[in-house]
Amino acid sequence: MPNPICGPRGALLTEVDAREWAGQTLFTLGLITVSAPTTWTTFDDMLALLNGRGVGQTSSGAGAFVADLAADAATVTGTAVSAAINVNDRMVLTFAGATAVTLSASADNAAWGFDPAGQVSVPVGGNQVLTAVTDWARGNIENAQLTLTRGASSGAAPTTAYRAQTPVTAVRQWGIGDADDNYPTSNLQYLDFGASWGIDADGHVWRARDSSIGAAPTWVSTTLRDALGFTGQESETSIGALRVLAATYPCRTVLTPSRPWQSTIRGRKWDGSSVRASNRGAYSVEWSQWDRFIVRGFIDGPADRIDRQAHWLQEVVPYFYPGARCNYYHDWGDGRRGRRLHTTGPQVSGGRVLPFSVLYTAQRDGEYGRWLCRRDVDDPQVADVEWPGLLQRRSEVTFTLNNYEGAQ
Repeated sequence: MPNPICGPRGALLTEVDAREWAGQTLFTLGLITVSAPTTWTTFDDMLALLNGRGVGQTSSGAGAFVADLAADAATVTGTAVSAAINVNDRMVLTFAGATAVTLSASADNAAWGFDPAGQVSVPVGGNQVLTAVTDWARGNIENAQLTLTRGASSGAAPTTAYRAQTPVTAVRQWGIGDADDNYPTSNLQYLDFGASWGIDADGHVWRARDSSIGAAPTWVSTTLRDALGFTGQESETSIGALRVLAATYPCRTVLTPSRPWQSTIRGRKWDGSSVRASNRGAYSVEWSQWDRFIVRGFIDGPADRIDRQAHWLQEVVPYFYPGARCNYYHDWGDGRRGRRLHTTGPQVSGGRVLPFSVLYTAQRDGEYGRWLCRRDVDDPQVADVEWPGLLQRRSEVTFTLNNYEGAQ
């Protein structure tokens, strides 16, 4: 079982219309100005806008500080390195050449799924391969480094203090050309100089950097600042050499309930017209069919750990109207697309679907993954938060989703 938690915390993220910031200066970093490209239009959700669901390193400096495990492992070992997720959902590092690589003992190894007691690579097809022995940690990861030795070369990767959305995000490089590689040079992390961006378990945006790289931002676009949940009064906090700027409020278009989704009913919807003939037969015309999902969960109230009543009504519902595009996360700590095992498509190999990769998870027939959806057009046009009693702890919410057209 890749994720042993049977009821992980989920999330709902709506599409983000970024046209109002296109071509605008977003913030400054001392003498450096960070601006949005004039081509900014819509992003499928806020994570896509913040980090493009991946990492990348460029010589120009833009996007250069990120937790790119493969690139940094190549730097410290002096050889080409690739990172992947295998069919058992384990992290795999492949080092070019026949010289063995030693992973030193460290508690940090566990975040990536490698043995805390250390490991030695094994030869596979002329290369050396390190394969994790257990699950990688779900959710944000920070400052967990792998100390690698190959011959006379040794060092820790990633090479700087960092925070990444998930371990998979830290090995998923921009420009790989798969179905999620839609914003490799337009996401905020790429545009920034010396920082990574993400969202924590409670829906708050953060910006992280190594203390030796870059600077804290000074906001120019107050509308983007407000949408991300910042007030402009936040200060960076220090975690060793890591500097983190965290938003005061949860991010607009993002809902992260403190409890797992109560239920997700999977179904199929037929759209067409049927009439009964005089001979008891029938005539039917089909327009389309699609997967549908009825989701039930809870909105946290004032008497709970985090009050999300106003956030839901003011910052999420206006963007979650019937027909709106959204991404439904059953496991907020993962974020890969859900893949049903019988599905055909680009992840099929040797006549069968590959259950896990940096793009897909097929855990529980894809239920643990991210589903690309639209809210059903027949869903209610009103949203009420109704408490079951005087104790305003949680309010049940139900909505229906249809799979997004063309999504795999």
